[in-house]
Amino acid sequence: MSKTKFLVISGTNSNLVVGREAFECDSWQNIHAALDVTASHLGIAVDCHQFSHKDDIVDCLRRAPEQYAGVVINAAGMTDYGDALRNAIGSMLLPCVEVFDSGAHKLEDSGHNSVIAAVCLGVIGGFGQQSYILALQALVHLSEQ
Repeated sequence: MSKTKFLVISGTNSNLVVGREAFECDSWQNIHAALDVTASHLGIAVDCHQFSHKDDIVDCLRRAPEQYAGVVINAAGMTDYGDALRNAIGSMLLPCVEVFDSGAHKLEDSGHNSVIAAVCLGVIGGFGQQSYILALQALVHLSEQ
């Protein structure tokens, strides 16, 4: 019997997730490692992908229903690609949770400006790598319902 798998996607802007303190940060490798540990504890599998090209993210989302039970996505820096991301997420018919970098509120005067929140089940941010873990746990809980 195969494990239930979840997809975690990040764009290139998430190489550095700034924490509450200026010196605290989580690299994508640290986030990926923490998600692997969490997945092991939950008895599921997780595939983490970081893309440098926005079309690759959309292509991955279009293929997701064939392999995954849900998606965690960090869409930071993709405001110019909002329509394509919303269409891909809406058409995949999988639960999706958006996460955003802890420091997003420090980088913008207006706070987090999501381009995909309308098609996601929720948005979790402000907790660094913990945001990804909370999103994964929420999706696992939802899939067990």
